[in-house]
Amino acid sequence: MGDHARYIFQASRDAHRSITRLYDFIHPTAISLWNLRWQIQGYLQSVPTADARMLEARFASGSRIGAGSLKRATVEVTWDEQLGTFASFILTNAIAVFEDYLSTLVALSDFGDSKKRAIEKQLQFPTGASNGGVTQALTTLGVSNLFIGNVTWDKRITERIDEGGIDRLLICYRYFKEIRNSVAHNGGRVGQRQLDAQAEFSHAINSGKIGRANAPQFHSAQSVGDEVKLSYRGVIGFSEVLLHIVATYDCVFAKTPLAENEMKAILQPDKQIWPTSEAGKIRRFNKVFDPSKFPKITPAPTVVAYLKSEGLIPQSVHL
Repeated sequence: MGDHARYIFQASRDAHRSITRLYDFIHPTAISLWNLRWQIQGYLQSVPTADARMLEARFASGSRIGAGSLKRATVEVTWDEQLGTFASFILTNAIAVFEDYLSTLVALSDFGDSKKRAIEKQLQFPTGASNGGVTQALTTLGVSNLFIGNVTWDKRITERIDEGGIDRLLICYRYFKEIRNSVAHNGGRVGQRQLDAQAEFSHAINSGKIGRANAPQFHSAQSVGDEVKLSYRGVIGFSEVLLHIVATYDCVFAKTPLAENEMKAILQPDKQIWPTSEAGKIRRFNKVFDPSKFPKITPAPTVVAYLKSEGLIPQSVHL
């Protein structure tokens, strides 16, 4: 999947990178633990009397990490339990990344703090939610014509942009967010809100899809008070859903004044004398939007006029 992707917003690039680097850490860590389990179990079959000190000397020497619990972690705790722990780690961190992403994006708006907090919350809910959901948030943010029809995202981003399916993606998000809440705030026990979110999520799945993404696997809870069970593969699938939401929101927010404020904040004025040839001017225009960061931007009249009005390109340039 890679951690470098070209988006309009820096926050989208950061969120994409953080989520993919989370994979890069967890996957090899889980594989390493799987191999360590087999090594220690094999060693204990050969040396059944080995105690914690012997295990630490053989398997953890030089790590500067105390390893007194090696036997419990690799023999007494099941692999499924440990996969659940990894899944919980991914879930907690992925949601934190997404919430920070929304906060960073909404901070680009010109609203006061209370309005910004309300928009952040709405962007975490589908249309029809009691707080107005994503539709109300976008209505509040308003419309900008700067980039409408003038952006071409990379194929891997385009494949994730799903404006028509954003409500279903957010229903999925709400379900996994409620699982996270049950783990963090309810002693790892299922609450009624998780059951309600599970029912809505199950209903939103269509032919194995949630929007354009594959629907993540999940363990169906039966009643309040059940122990929360996390699917490792399911949480990985949920992280892919988050990447679909990030790609979709990058596209959606590019049609709001947030895009103009982002450009003001990060683009640098080009005060050099521009080439006179059309090809040369296009190359210089593309350098304004660093091709290593931004998707392809068309030098449409609205974009050129905006860049001139903000002093980002010379007034004499005509494209």
